[in-house]
Amino acid sequence: MKFWKLASAATALVLSTSVNAATITHNGYTLDTDTNIVIGGGLEWLQWDETAGLSIVSALEAYEADGWRLATNYDMAALFNSFDFGLTFDTDESTHQLQRTPWSSDIESEYTRFITLFGDTYAVSDLNCST
Repeated sequence: MKFWKLASAATALVLSTSVNAATITHNGYTLDTDTNIVIGGGLEWLQWDETAGLSIVSALEAYEADGWRLATNYDMAALFNSFDFGLTFDTDESTHQLQRTPWSSDIESEYTRFITLFGDTYAVSDLNCST
């Protein structure tokens, strides 16, 4: 549940309009590096490192006026299930869902491609926490 809430709280904000001019594409998701917006799955996602270190409230204060909202459990499950992470995520926020895999430097891995699209928030000290 912590992972799910952290993933949701990791500023997975979603917008329902479209943007042109994309440069990175994988699994039906496209990142426009000029705007840091990822389009895919019928939604637009602000690249997560754009709001890294912000609370949900702060992120919404900064972006809600432009039409962004916090991703739902349904949005997050659909996003994660679009990539082959070895686990099928469900939409129940009470379900503990965690997938651990060994680190790989393979630039073709699903994880590397996901981070390339959505941004690396691991290096942000405010988000590094132990369980």
